[in-house]
Amino acid sequence: MTRTVSKDGTLSRRQFVAGASVFALSMMTGCAPTAASPSEARMTPGTYSASANGLFGPYTIEVDVSEDAILDVRVVDTHESQYLGQRAQSTIAENVVKHQSLEVDSITGATMTTSTMKDAIRDALTQAGASKKMFDEDATTPAPANVAGDIEDFNPDIIVVGAGITGLTAALTAADRGAKVLILDHNKHFGGSTMYSGGYCAAAGGDTLPSYGYETDPDEFFAWFMDGDETTFRPELSYVAAYNSGPALDMLTKYGAKWIEGGPIGEDVGAHANAASTENATKDVDYFAAYVISHEQRGLSIFEDTAPSIQEFVEKGQMAYLLNTKATELIVNAEGQVTGVRVENGAEYEAPATILSCGGYCANDEMLSKLYARWARSGSASSIGNMFDAAVKVGAVLHDMDFCRTDGGTLPVLEGNGQAVMREIKYKTPGLVWLNTDGVRFWKEGSKVDRAYFDTERNTVYCVANKALLESDDLLYYGNYATYVTDSGNEELERLAEEGKVVFKGDTVEEAAEKAGLDPKVVAEQIERYNGFCKAGVDEDFGKEADALIALEEGPFYIFETIPNIKNTYGGLVIDDGARVLDAQNRPIVGLYAAGETAGNYNIVRPTASYYGGNLHRGCTFGYTAAMSAAKDFGL
Repeated sequence: MTRTVSKDGTLSRRQFVAGASVFALSMMTGCAPTAASPSEARMTPGTYSASANGLFGPYTIEVDVSEDAILDVRVVDTHESQYLGQRAQSTIAENVVKHQSLEVDSITGATMTTSTMKDAIRDALTQAGASKKMFDEDATTPAPANVAGDIEDFNPDIIVVGAGITGLTAALTAADRGAKVLILDHNKHFGGSTMYSGGYCAAAGGDTLPSYGYETDPDEFFAWFMDGDETTFRPELSYVAAYNSGPALDMLTKYGAKWIEGGPIGEDVGAHANAASTENATKDVDYFAAYVISHEQRGLSIFEDTAPSIQEFVEKGQMAYLLNTKATELIVNAEGQVTGVRVENGAEYEAPATILSCGGYCANDEMLSKLYARWARSGSASSIGNMFDAAVKVGAVLHDMDFCRTDGGTLPVLEGNGQAVMREIKYKTPGLVWLNTDGVRFWKEGSKVDRAYFDTERNTVYCVANKALLESDDLLYYGNYATYVTDSGNEELERLAEEGKVVFKGDTVEEAAEKAGLDPKVVAEQIERYNGFCKAGVDEDFGKEADALIALEEGPFYIFETIPNIKNTYGGLVIDDGARVLDAQNRPIVGLYAAGETAGNYNIVRPTASYYGGNLHRGCTFGYTAAMSAAKDFGL
């Protein structure tokens, strides 16, 4: 292996050691809580409140104190996301009380929430009379001092590029087979986009699902995948997705992943459109697959749970990982075989097999700008598409790179492309009317959303509603839908309407249209025509279902300017059923494998097969498959 050398010519271990800090996540052990020193100034006992601006809006906390101790910290009002932001708030609050210190571990992936929570708690303590030195004892968890083995002496059998769910499963599977594994990731922590998810993972077969009472059938799972237009997906990959899913889930379970019961997946259950996990916990339905949920209902805990196993492999000298290390090129020998990876600082790492599991390109503005005029992003900022060009240079082929998996309804409250989704409307709400930039209805609302936003001019859709529709449902989210935090009183919606930049309100539809910069006459004619379809019960233009034909007759009217937000990328490297990367002649490129979004997750099953736990299912299943193939191909 080529050495990583620092400026003074000696081996640099900084990046290597930095990787160990991922395993300190949420392991906040430390001394038992003690009261402040008697020499410190006393506080006035009571309850104190403070406010802070979080990622998606302001929130308020309350802190109970005695003369010399923090008794409780509560979040009383918040707009932060349920999966990550609110959990971070709760964790910080719990550990400040536990350790009687504000110097507690930050939460990976929730840096802003961590910082603002500490500031708000400090504000409340200051109100109580605490001095600056009170509650400042360091209670952070130190990263492990080192990892076993020296990187210059570590000669891996397999290099895994990317440390999300796909890379994690690949690494554990390869190590389980006895291979020596080097993991590279450009982030400073493990997790990739999975750490922001709810931790749902689907499968069929294997040993894990039966332990939760699910008797599944990979044959039927495969048949369900195949029930569609085969020109839109790869049947041989659907087969792998069905039959390797159980063993892949078992691999994560074997090395520490903890789950709770999720629900079944069948013809009428388990699909996003008609299922809720808590309601599908019973088995009294016909199903062929099932999903489980990470025990803390967040993707990050999968990495926390498996961290001890990773560390054990490291200490045994069978695994190493380099974080803050961006792979940029593939190394090829004279026979055209991939023999390793070159990283951004020029260092080279060699191995017989390289698995690319480094995500898609939803955070690569250069690539996206070739496809979209306007977009926001709710996908992972770590999906930078850094290895697509590298793979193409060694002969790989890309597929389905023409557009991305998107949600609609994003209000562009922040200027510029690629911004985080700060506000989103329920753009599939029955009764909403979609207009293009000409003010003309152009689509069956709620259908094929990614294509609707991709095809329309400037990727902009104007959604029309009225007061009655707003009163029938909470239409606005803080952040995107995955935060599960809505503007229940429409206060934020009305504020945005008063601001008049992305939400436009008028007593008449013409007035709202004029404020939105649309032709008032054209918009009024479109709404009148649509209302006629509602009365007749038949949408003659686009075939919208009768129960979704809700007339917009009485004002006030609201027009929302919306753009797409990029969640995942459809396209990627062409692979075979063993996750081997193929060239233009459909021949495997020896030594190169790809899985997860890097291999175009969404060509694996028919596009209409939407089901709970699908992303993690496809990621871990093909990470497992790639590692098994590499081990077989090289006799590991």
